[in-house]
Amino acid sequence: YLTIGNLYAQIGDNNNALAHYNNGLAILSLLDIDKSIFNFHLLMGRVYAYLSGNDIQSALTDMKSLESISDYEKNENNDAYPAALVDLLYARVGLQNHDYERATKHAESAFQSLLAQYSPTDEEKFISLTDCVTTLIMLSRYEVLIPLLQEAIEHTKDNRGHKGVLLSCLAECNGDIS
Repeated sequence: YLTIGNLYAQIGDNNNALAHYNNGLAILSLLDIDKSIFNFHLLMGRVYAYLSGNDIQSALTDMKSLESISDYEKNENNDAYPAALVDLLYARVGLQNHDYERATKHAESAFQSLLAQYSPTDEEKFISLTDCVTTLIMLSRYEVLIPLLQEAIEHTKDNRGHKGVLLSCLAECNGDIS
């Protein structure tokens, strides 16, 4: 259900995306595994679909469930990645609501959390890190972003591709591509 829901969301068909996310969540509920990482990803998809449809209240309701699952993952499995994704979602909500201070705070928090978890071989976390960069660029928060990028460049020295992406973002922020 997650993959099909994501595909519907990518083509802008939020109704079918939501139907698939809801079906997946219903099955997990029947199996009594409401705190699973599978539930987390279905809820994430649903939140993005809600945000795409400008249904902020429904998104915020699901985000409370995401926070609960991310707390569980952090405490039980020592996995802080879901919490960083929730922070990134709150940044998106802030951006959508024109609450730019909140968006900045959450994007910065997500960036720092993802950087602390950084591994040269973890593409998924690096992509999430670049989502934080994109959010801060959209907010024109270069005074926050530039020091974060400088720190991240040092952390990514063992992966030239990641370092190159971050150097490119830093150049864009500075207006100096050289």
